[in-house]
Amino acid sequence: MSQFRAYKNHNPENQHIPYLLDVQNDLLEGLDTRMVIPLIRESSFKGSGITTLTPRINLHGETLLLLTPQMASISKHLLADEAANLVDFRYEILAAINLLIEGF
Repeated sequence: MSQFRAYKNHNPENQHIPYLLDVQNDLLEGLDTRMVIPLIRESSFKGSGITTLTPRINLHGETLLLLTPQMASISKHLLADEAANLVDFRYEILAAINLLIEGF
């Protein structure tokens, strides 16, 4: 497990959310859970996103939105199939989390 890694979402009920982004700090590796943000296909997103809260990320030729308001903790055994390292989007990811938590 590593912070800012995207993992394939294998939940068949959420095919419009192909990836889950691990945002938990690696200092907490010993926990059985990881904090993730769903990555939804832009074409599946209904409504208008707030650019800072739902930044766009390009992954494997597909435009995805971070669904930061749906951030949740899941069992880390569900994050088995790593798809990409998104550390290059670190500032956008942290800005989205800060807006959600602190309002700026």
